[in-house]
Amino acid sequence: MIDIAAHALRWNAADTPGTVARFVDLQGFGGRRSNEALAISADGERVGSLLGGAADEPIAAAMATGRASVITVSIADNDAVGCGLACGGRAEILVQPTTDIAALGWTAMARRQPVVVATLLTGEHCGRSIAITADGTLDGSLGDPAVTLEAVQGAQAMFTRPKDLARTVMTAAGPVFVSLHRPATRVLVIGEATLADAISAQGSL
Repeated sequence: MIDIAAHALRWNAADTPGTVARFVDLQGFGGRRSNEALAISADGERVGSLLGGAADEPIAAAMATGRASVITVSIADNDAVGCGLACGGRAEILVQPTTDIAALGWTAMARRQPVVVATLLTGEHCGRSIAITADGTLDGSLGDPAVTLEAVQGAQAMFTRPKDLARTVMTAAGPVFVSLHRPATRVLVIGEATLADAISAQGSL
């Protein structure tokens, strides 16, 4: 999500429709990263990827509707390996317009600042999102103030759980997907020789 934030901001500012797809749940695939995301604009600009392209067809069909939805994708081992995955698996993917995500969310990600995005997964307002930063700044609404408050509490808890990057919170309006987006830690290696080479090689993984 962080890698596509600047593109989403540009599309939204230009009133260019864009759609983003990201994982809500992921099982199998040989440990593929759950923070992968794919964004496509109405002009055909494409940023990021999901599952090595193995799920592109159902994702494209969901994007064509122009509204948010959660789709389930199952990929057999043979098809998965053909796309560079270690094995098959099952994924639930949230597909939503880039404008559904509060501007604060995209802005914080583009600035490489930690932010939590909470998104409704069902109902009339599926895809509606709020964003909250570590200092408590909030942008967006999930409609019902009580539901928004539940989501905010779940979002704030994410900042105290460094290993918990995503979870689903049950609210009165249905499940809300809460995800923490923060830049990867950067390591600066100064020097050379065997030890520096080893640290650099490990860090690049």
